[in-house]
Amino acid sequence: MKKIIEIEGLEVQTIADCYRIFRDILKFPDYFSNNLNSFEECINDLSWFTEMPDFELVIYHSNCFMQKEPLERKEVLDILQKVDLNYYDRNAKQKFVVILK
Repeated sequence: MKKIIEIEGLEVQTIADCYRIFRDILKFPDYFSNNLNSFEECINDLSWFTEMPDFELVIYHSNCFMQKEPLERKEVLDILQKVDLNYYDRNAKQKFVVILK
C-alpha cells in the first residue's frame, strides 16, 4: 500500500507554511513544535499511520517551494531526502520517496 502526499510548492513560501502543511497533511502528533528538530523527528516516525504504508511525497512547482527562505528550504529538502521510516522499527520496511516536479 502507498500513501501519496501532494504538496503545491506555490502555497509553501516560508518555513511556517511548511510546518503547517506537513502537520496538517501528515497529522503530526500534538507534541510537534515548529522547529527543524521536531520536524525531522516527526517526519521520520509516521507510526500513527496504522496501516504503515509506503509514502510518496510529490512537491509540485518545487522550484517555488519555500522560495522566500532559501536556507531553510535547503534544510527541509535535506531532511526529506534522508527520511528513514525504519529508524525506530527496523522490521517495518517502509519507504519514503520524494519527487520534485
